[in-house]
Amino acid sequence: MLIHYATGNEHSPTDRAGRFTLELDADGSVRLAHHAWLTGQVRSWSARVGPEVAAAVLADLRDAGFPALPRRHLMPDERTRTLHLPGLGTAVLPWDLGSVPPGCARALRTLDALVDATTPPKDTA
Repeated sequence: MLIHYATGNEHSPTDRAGRFTLELDADGSVRLAHHAWLTGQVRSWSARVGPEVAAAVLADLRDAGFPALPRRHLMPDERTRTLHLPGLGTAVLPWDLGSVPPGCARALRTLDALVDATTPPKDTA
């Protein structure tokens, strides 16, 4: 695993989307899990993107100075993002991208897009 990204909290009544965890490898392998709010149900999917996606995310994080990112106090029960790069560090960031460096915001938007693209549409039947 090259990049581990998590958003949300499946135990928070203010975060009903639950928790998504995404793992992205250097070869472009993507694994996504969704931990549903209240039910505890976990669904998972996998996909593949070009290795240049992981390289771009790492370059953006390097430009932002990861893991030494500016910190701000988080509010209780605030929706957060956790970014972990084995061997480099971990950062817990606010959901609002306006308070993170531009390179980090680009990386997080890419990771959010991978979460969206990897999650199949909900059944409408």
